[in-house]
Amino acid sequence: MKLFKNKKGFSDVITVTLIGGIIGSLFILGVFVWKEVEKYNYLHTINNKIIQIINTKDDKVIEEDKGVGIWQTYTNKELGFTVKYPQYYSISESDKGVYLETIYEKPKDVEIFMGGGASVNISFATDENNSGPYFTDSFIEENPSLKDFSYYTWAKKGFLEDSEAYKILAFFGKETININGNVFTVFNLASGMDSVKEYFLFKDGVLINITDNRLGGSTQELNEKIISTFKFLEKDNTSAKTIDCLPEQRATDVCTAIYQPVCAIVNVQCITAPCLAVKQTFGNSCEACSNSLVSAYTAGECK
Repeated sequence: MKLFKNKKGFSDVITVTLIGGIIGSLFILGVFVWKEVEKYNYLHTINNKIIQIINTKDDKVIEEDKGVGIWQTYTNKELGFTVKYPQYYSISESDKGVYLETIYEKPKDVEIFMGGGASVNISFATDENNSGPYFTDSFIEENPSLKDFSYYTWAKKGFLEDSEAYKILAFFGKETININGNVFTVFNLASGMDSVKEYFLFKDGVLINITDNRLGGSTQELNEKIISTFKFLEKDNTSAKTIDCLPEQRATDVCTAIYQPVCAIVNVQCITAPCLAVKQTFGNSCEACSNSLVSAYTAGECK
């Protein structure tokens, strides 16, 4: 029995089918290539927008493309500082400061998200509210000298580079960076795949520590841009608290060299009245109160 009476017709069917298959395959391939080109162009546009944000001096940049543009301002009146950050950084507050981190999940209004982990942590520490790197129990067992280590105590000692902690924690590349009039001591920190920088500023008995943690990419420059916007809020000098010198401060023989300026009230000795007290800036409260003519002081330099 013959399945096909017309062999030519059968050949035509096969030919048409093959041609249709080829055309269909080319169409699918064309759509795929078009999508990839579109995706590349969009990524290129996003990247250019990020570079534009980094280089701009405008505090509020609103970009035309989706999800890239607005810089927001975070203000902490209690700790007395402000910092700017891109809208796609999440923010978490604590009593010690603020933690800024890139959003790892794709924002709803962004079609293509570049990702890349990065964070900026700003913390304030005092003698009672100490800060420092987190150590696991096993790490402390291997390095018992770091059991009571904290950045605060290390800062009070002037960031000693020959200390055991400095060597174990693998700090390197010490430098100073001026951020809006405040000179931070900065170290690089060896930390696996991450790139970590620690910024330190000892001011009025408080250690300000900014940790810059990133995996590279565009977020590297963005983190530096965020940190460059860090500023202290202006204080109202009229409401500065006056602190009296204590007897134990008078008996101090040696004062630390840490610069935490105070404006001291110095009682002038004179021959004829009136003998009006004058204000004088000292390196810290210890230096001020070791002067028998100083009765009290306020935090900060004299204006």
